[in-house]
Amino acid sequence: MKKIKFCTLMLLIIALCLCAVPVAAANDNQLTEEQETQIRDDYAAWMNGLYPDEEEPWEPGDVGELEYYGDYNEYMVIKFNDWHGGETLCIQVEKHIAGYVFALSSPITVLCTYKDGEFIDLEVAYEDGLLTQWQIREIHLNYFYVRPESQGEWTNDNSIYVSIKPEYVGEVLQNVSEAFADLLDLKATYVTYKSTNGVYEDYMSLRLVLNKGGQDELDTAVKLLQNDKRVYSAKAYDDVPFETINTMHLEAPAYTVEVGDTITIKPEGEFKIYNTQYFFDFVEVDLADFDPEKEYTPDDFPQFDIASVKKLTFSWDSSLWLMLKEPGYFNVYKAVNAFASDPMIQTVYPGFKAESEEEPPPYYYTPWSISDTSIADFADKKPYYPGDNESNGLEYYPIENEDGGITIIGLKPGKVTVTYEYYGSITCEITVTETDITPETTTQANDNPPTGDSYPVGLTALGILSVASLMVLLKKKSFA
Repeated sequence: MKKIKFCTLMLLIIALCLCAVPVAAANDNQLTEEQETQIRDDYAAWMNGLYPDEEEPWEPGDVGELEYYGDYNEYMVIKFNDWHGGETLCIQVEKHIAGYVFALSSPITVLCTYKDGEFIDLEVAYEDGLLTQWQIREIHLNYFYVRPESQGEWTNDNSIYVSIKPEYVGEVLQNVSEAFADLLDLKATYVTYKSTNGVYEDYMSLRLVLNKGGQDELDTAVKLLQNDKRVYSAKAYDDVPFETINTMHLEAPAYTVEVGDTITIKPEGEFKIYNTQYFFDFVEVDLADFDPEKEYTPDDFPQFDIASVKKLTFSWDSSLWLMLKEPGYFNVYKAVNAFASDPMIQTVYPGFKAESEEEPPPYYYTPWSISDTSIADFADKKPYYPGDNESNGLEYYPIENEDGGITIIGLKPGKVTVTYEYYGSITCEITVTETDITPETTTQANDNPPTGDSYPVGLTALGILSVASLMVLLKKKSFA
């Protein structure tokens, strides 16, 4: 006879049901009445054989409701509560098997394989090679995996990319959501790239989303992260799609400079254009146990809504493209985050774009140009290639000042257009004038009589005086 009262038993069952962990998919597998009876009888016999000296022997009625998860290698995988001995606490238990976490509703929950009257704990069955890691993965994802709730969207003003040092990737992966929660006030944490394939050093990057946005918050968070021993680098930059921002202009639309003088101009304002560096409709994964003969389907990846799977097999590598049902920037990163916790997925990252077919600008490219360098030219220049005057048809490129401005010198009278080319052109006009003869120059000549150094001026004055004296003498002689 059991020592537990009926009402206590019913309350306990209700409590266990209330604290039970939801699973990703309902168990559609059904056992026949005969199978259930056989399992209950076999379990009682099995436990009594293991513990023959038990004061109260096991009975078939000690086996609670049976859940059947399918057959694997001729072993049935089942779960039930062992009610032998009476009451138990409603404490959730986690079992870690093959890298997957199985959340069980209480300590009396049995998760095992069953065959020919023998019951083997699922973890032991995996360690003994009765089930493969992929089969453990399938059981976990079909019946125990709980898809995390969406953590919302973020902006460029409140998120930071963090690269994790290789030696800390495994540690951070064990509990990504709490890895930096004690350091920052976080809204969410996303894995944006994971690689544990063993070819190179393990690599992982995270997206940390702050509860509070703003440049000050970002700067403070970056400094804190850079001082963390697990962090290789931390940086905030514009990655979330946004409309183009263009307030670029030169300081003034027109300038005037005299021949021989210099003037400095620089661009002001802001220019930001969103560059799509990866596709928004798929993520790429590498599997630890890739089967080239297997036809992979979305059912193999229930962690996210996948429309189709594309297999890519090369002589050096094999990958899968998981095409999203709903493409989009945020969905891509949410998918990466969902798959990153799967140990059978060694590498996962957004589907990056191939390199642009357009010819990249040469490394000596400069955004500055002048329409006529005979009228005005850059004051500070440097040769593109020492000893080579045929680089792109130009000999020199201008050297920008520390503040991004450029210094231009006037060479001869005229007008030129200065252009700053940066995803569009902004220009200004420079007028070069002759050097002014200022009033101060005339005053100086009058106040400073000629010296011996001014020979031509003194000689001219002496000639004028001589001619005047001669004319006076001639007039006097004519009247005599």
